[in-house]
Amino acid sequence: MLLHLPPEILTLVILLLPLKSIVVCKQVNHYICSLISDSVEIRYLVQLLLLELVENPHCSLSIHERLSILEKRNRSKGIDARLRKRIRIPFQKSGIYDLTGGIYLLGDATRTSLHYMHLPDKVDLSNDEEIEWRGKEVRMEHTIIDMGLNVYENDLLAVITIQPPDREQTALQRNLFDIRLHLYKVSTALPHPEAQRPVISVTQVEWDRPALGIEIVGNNLVLILAYSDNNHKPDDRMFIYDWKSGVLKMSFRAPYQTYSGLIFVTQDVFMTPNSNNATFEYWRVPKEQSDAPTRPFFILALPELCPEDNVGIDTIECRAEPNPTSSFRHSPKPFHPDPYHAIAIFNISIRSREFRIIHNIPHPIQLARQFFLFVHRSSLAECLDRFDNYISYHDDPSPVPYDDWGQDICRWIPADGYSSQWITKTSGQKCVLFPEMGHFGLNASSESITMLDFNQTEVARVLAVQEHSNSSTGIDEPQGQRMDDDLIQGSEAAEIEDGGDDEDWVDESDEEIIINEGQKLDDYGQCFLNDVYGQLRFKKCETAPSFIYSGVMMDEQRVIGTQGSGREVVYYEG
Repeated sequence: MLLHLPPEILTLVILLLPLKSIVVCKQVNHYICSLISDSVEIRYLVQLLLLELVENPHCSLSIHERLSILEKRNRSKGIDARLRKRIRIPFQKSGIYDLTGGIYLLGDATRTSLHYMHLPDKVDLSNDEEIEWRGKEVRMEHTIIDMGLNVYENDLLAVITIQPPDREQTALQRNLFDIRLHLYKVSTALPHPEAQRPVISVTQVEWDRPALGIEIVGNNLVLILAYSDNNHKPDDRMFIYDWKSGVLKMSFRAPYQTYSGLIFVTQDVFMTPNSNNATFEYWRVPKEQSDAPTRPFFILALPELCPEDNVGIDTIECRAEPNPTSSFRHSPKPFHPDPYHAIAIFNISIRSREFRIIHNIPHPIQLARQFFLFVHRSSLAECLDRFDNYISYHDDPSPVPYDDWGQDICRWIPADGYSSQWITKTSGQKCVLFPEMGHFGLNASSESITMLDFNQTEVARVLAVQEHSNSSTGIDEPQGQRMDDDLIQGSEAAEIEDGGDDEDWVDESDEEIIINEGQKLDDYGQCFLNDVYGQLRFKKCETAPSFIYSGVMMDEQRVIGTQGSGREVVYYEG
């Protein structure tokens, strides 16, 4: 009966199916196979599903143009080592930076200005060796502490400043610094017209230069204010604003060095690492102040640390790009990485059991170990369903042990050998890493850029290709979960498997390696009480060793390497 339907109706039915079901449909008969292979709409959907991208309905490109871009992206293998452009930066930089939404932002050395520019797409590059800085500037009267960007959804730049105490305060008054939040429109560098209060007085503090964590999703802006290395050990503060109305929806305090950053799990739930008790706390975003929670409603425990009092977590930086979003209304691009499937990275610094005597220092120095923890945002969200019996809105919830929630969905990587200068190392399901270089100059040796891809469909595709190649040569096939062979044999995936005449890829030394085994984290027994495992598979590619950087960061199509006072952009696809 189904086969008697008009092809237009059959196409609409198939467009509602998940990827594996479309693969099964291709095997029904030649008619269905041809219908799927010849349909632009179905081919476009399959490409989106393979790459785990979401469509941007606000883009004006036709479906044929979108499909062409996707197929070209699927043929590309990775970083184009030929296409390297320096950015000439005409001002002295500070440590403030961001790379998101196609925008590269830097603070200047005075800490009173932010400079940002839209980086050119690969197709728009000129033949010049350098990318000229052509951007906008936001100038502030007082010192800028940090900022947050929400480009594609709200065209929003949030700037946080600190104002010194009023000189007219009497000796009996405490000298308090004003923390203020300023809301600007990215495209104009002017106060954001949707913000009813473009300048919000957040709080007053006794000490200068707090560290900040900030994330913006929809109308919600979450701000964490904390201090490090402060002998007075002031409380950490967390604020949640509706940035459009300027209304404070939630505010609370936590002990010194509890929080430093956060990740939105969904549009109304965020997770913040708790460094004091080595957990991930889930918080619900309140609809209004009267609805504000006083505690997290769900907690995931990290692996148990060694019992010595001096062993503990120093800091946890985190990021998952892009954030959950209601729309990409300010984006000109036809599609973006699916926020739900984005990989989250946690850069964890742990004070270890190891002490070492350093030359000219009279006392032994406690060494810290660095680790990267990777887990998909979707996995963090699904933990709420997997362990719903741990959820509590009225009492303090019991933490879910790491061995229960984390082993199958996480991957740990020792990070001591990698540059950890920037947390902006991920975009979608990709992560870029670069070795920590001891020195720069004429004798500095070139290194490789490493790209990790946590897209499990891509991992399965590469495994299937390797298994097919090994079976043809008589080599035993590797063990592990794999994708249906038809997914790589069908016409829609043949474009992916065969690089063909792709002229965009030049670094032939690159090799796709699947990290498939459940790897034990080697911490040399200095940090964790028990063995720590993570079985999340990923694809690993390395370029030829031709780069000299102090660190790297990435967005949807670029890797930016830092070279002293300069920057270099290297392009990739996908």
